[in-house]
Amino acid sequence: GIETIGNGAFAGCSNLTDIIMSESVTKIGEWAFSECKGNEEIVISGKIETIGNGAFAGTRELKRIEIGDGVKIIGDNVFENCEKLEEVSLPDTIETIGANAFQNDKKLTGLKLP
Repeated sequence: GIETIGNGAFAGCSNLTDIIMSESVTKIGEWAFSECKGNEEIVISGKIETIGNGAFAGTRELKRIEIGDGVKIIGDNVFENCEKLEEVSLPDTIETIGANAFQNDKKLTGLKLP
């Protein structure tokens, strides 16, 4: 199966409402889903270890993110400019949260840190 979603693979998809990744994916590349519209919730499985820089930046409708155990690295600017983001849940396995990862997320009211 697919192990890596490449840099910018789905950037700017205007009607992408559901993202379901197979258990074989271990890395989301840089800017892979940036500027996508239509996603209100994203659940990232524990098989993924790295979320690349800007992977979900500018996902305007995103309200909730749940990141499963196993994810170690959240890159720079990953959830930057997610204007409607309210809630984020991070696992105990997180080792690094990059610079500006949640920059300009003005509605963020709940952040669960390990």
